[in-house]
Amino acid sequence: MWESDDLLLDNQQPVQLFFVPHAGQQFRLLLLPLSSLRQPPVDEVTGRRDAGLNLKQLQNLVGNRPGDGVPATTPL
Repeated sequence: MWESDDLLLDNQQPVQLFFVPHAGQQFRLLLLPLSSLRQPPVDEVTGRRDAGLNLKQLQNLVGNRPGDGVPATTPL
């Protein structure tokens, strides 16, 4: 079961934050607008800007493939 919360980025842009359990870990996922590709938010751990993952990279990270319950063509 996942949970969600609102978050303000360093540029004061509101985004949705999701807490998703997977394989005994809790992932924090931010859904960012396409405008964030040019200037992604600052990673709170490294202090550097981090573009994150696209959907395909996320699926590879968690081991999901098309047909595993996560559609390969999920809109962003």
